[in-house]
Amino acid sequence: MVTLAARVVGLEMGADDYVDKPFSTRELVARVRTILKRTGAQAPASTAAGHGIIEVDQARHICRVNGDPVPLAADGVRLVLDHLLSNAAGHGATSATIAARGQELMVCDNANGVSEGNEGRIFDPFFTTRRDDGGTGMGLPIARRMLEASGATISLVRPPQKGPAL
Repeated sequence: MVTLAARVVGLEMGADDYVDKPFSTRELVARVRTILKRTGAQAPASTAAGHGIIEVDQARHICRVNGDPVPLAADGVRLVLDHLLSNAAGHGATSATIAARGQELMVCDNANGVSEGNEGRIFDPFFTTRRDDGGTGMGLPIARRMLEASGATISLVRPPQKGPAL
């Protein structure tokens, strides 16, 4: 939990808002929409060179990446992203990035990453490195099964920066 003084410093430095971790992606999207409405700004055409827009339409229960529908319903996408971001925070991440390229979403964080010895096991049911903290080892296997049921996949990628990418 971040102290009140740290949040105030962030706001005084120019932040529009502050969200403590762990956070809900639904709340985060609502906060971003509120800021866009208040400022009259539009969502950017791209978030970074080569990356695009992730749109979650709650009313129609669909998710689009760069305008193309994702085979998983919006609620499923939210559940998967909520788990990935909560998992990152539980492993010490202080920031995470969600990027879209084509029909691919990449979630990167600045946690310590997955050890080489555990790489092949992270999607195994009941495998966890956080059992003492209440981890069950079911989050990533469930996320994988949800994605596979919709014709999507999830995998671990080793980016050059610190932390895993899924």
